[in-house]
Amino acid sequence: MTALGKSLEIMEKHLSDKSWLVGGNLTLADIICFGMLKLSFAFVMGEEEREQCPCVTAWFEKMANLPIVTMVTGSNRMAE
Repeated sequence: MTALGKSLEIMEKHLSDKSWLVGGNLTLADIICFGMLKLSFAFVMGEEEREQCPCVTAWFEKMANLPIVTMVTGSNRMAE
């Protein structure tokens, strides 16, 4: 398993019963992790890979659609 795969596995377990990485609201942890995963979701993680981590994918999609995030990152596409 790759380092990315291990990290996603940990995040998947963590987000299985949470909406955000820390506490009940958007925090700097979410913003930093989103930035770190942006390129992976755009170029590495196709539909099959995203299906293996539905909680992380839902969190990423939620983050990608927040106005405060899109104001900085622009559009956030996903790999096909």
